[in-house]
Amino acid sequence: MVERRLRSLGLVVEHQYLGTLAVTETLDEVSRRGILYAVVVTSQHEVHRSVTVNILHGTQQGKLR
Repeated sequence: MVERRLRSLGLVVEHQYLGTLAVTETLDEVSRRGILYAVVVTSQHEVHRSVTVNILHGTQQGKLR
């Protein structure tokens, strides 16, 4: 569902099912490949109908309050 929604917004999407792989190791690996964003969905996210978006490159523009 998340992938379909992102594609409908015109984004290029690649997904990986992590299984036993650690999220941090995977984020490090995709960051080295130049991927800009990573969306993480766990079983807890499914319960709360949420996602975590990791910004892998760029500079901070300011603080959110």
